[in-house]
Amino acid sequence: MVLNSVAQCERGGIELPDYAHTIFNRQPGGPATKTKMKRTLLIVAVIALYVLHQDFWFWRTAHPLVFGFIPIGLFYQGCYSVAAALLMWLLVKFAWPAHLEREIEQTKPEEDVAQ
Repeated sequence: MVLNSVAQCERGGIELPDYAHTIFNRQPGGPATKTKMKRTLLIVAVIALYVLHQDFWFWRTAHPLVFGFIPIGLFYQGCYSVAAALLMWLLVKFAWPAHLEREIEQTKPEEDVAQ
């Protein structure tokens, strides 16, 4: 007999540990999967931006001019800088190690008491 839910276990008189609700209620695409997907996408974005920074294709020419006066290489570097800034914002928003900040916040009250 395979039990597929907490309700089936409770109806059958089986006592479950507290964490059983999280085991039975897992769904595909849950928080763990989303976190892995975000991490993978951010890693791919960093690698892609690194590869795009090696812009050897605009080294030997200043033409065409963008907006009639900006050399293409300069325009590319400007666009690359904006893309790098956006990626850094995404990294801070989604990949910031918040556990390190919590550790510092927890040690601050102890340091204040010592002084």
